[in-house]
Formats: sequence, structure tokens, C-alpha cells
Amino acid sequence: MSSVLVIFAHPAFQRSKVNRALIAAARNTEGVTVHDLYESYPDFLIDVSAEQQLLENHSTVVLQHPFYGYSSPALVKEWLDLVLEYGWAYGDTGRALQGKVMAQAISAIADVSIRSLCTSLPVLAADFLIGSTANPRTDNHLAQNSEMMTNYATDCYTIAYTANDL
Repeated sequence: MSSVLVIFAHPAFQRSKVNRALIAAARNTEGVTVHDLYESYPDFLIDVSAEQQLLENHSTVVLQHPFYGYSSPALVKEWLDLVLEYGWAYGDTGRALQGKVMAQAISAIADVSIRSLCTSLPVLAADFLIGSTANPRTDNHLAQNSEMMTNYATDCYTIAYTANDL
């Protein structure tokens, strides 16, 4: 079993130098499986069972995509809505992802400053970490994620200021 699954989605992959380099490195790394959503689902007809099986077979999942239109690409949103379904990924009986490490690798276009990216990313990340109203969570869970977002924003601003000093 491969330990890391990179779920990759970029609608203009060939024009992205950074994503081409990252995916090439991932594909050449032992223990890493790269799953390209746009290659697998050009018609957006996602095989939910196959995607859930992929997630179950890996201990670490990295969602790699561009910061696209102040959000994620449409196929990422579709994938999240369909694959991470209530009763499987969350909810009273949703335990399929319990204990797994989840991460995001987000790229941005060259003219987006680090500071503006850090200002917008907490909003995007909140959607992934906290979820929507259709995703029932406890107040404690929301409080923990709110604290996580505050820490993220602080860390991100530190990176932005440091990068601007270079």
C-alpha cells in the first residue's frame, strides 16, 4: 500500500511550471501515488466508490490544486461534494478518514503577492476545514478549527513579511 496519495487537479496543467515540477517529483517518489482528477474525469463524472477506495488505501492525502478564482477549481469542489459524503467521511457513522493525515498544496499565479494570498487562503481553507451548514459539526470542533485558522493566518503573514524582505 502506497502511503501518500496526491489528488491533483489543475485545469491548465501544461501552463503551470510549479505544478509540472511538483507532480514530476511526486511521480518519481517511492510510496507516492499521483491521481490526476482532470485526467481521470474530463467529463466530471466522478466514480465515487473508486475515489473512496483510493482514500481508504492511503494513510496521507494531499489535495494539490491552484488557487483558482479565489477558490479551488470546479472539479475539486465537485470531488469534495461527492466523495466526502455524509455517513462515509463525516457524520455519526462517517469514520473512513479517521486517523489519516490530510494536507493541501495550493499554488497561485505569479502576480499574486504572498500577502494577498495569505489574506484569501483562510477563507478557502475554512471551507475545507470547517465545512458547510450541510456538514453538522460540534461547537467544540468549530472552535478548534477557528483557532487553527487564526494560527494559520498568523503563520502565513509571518511568511509573507519574511518573503518580502528577501
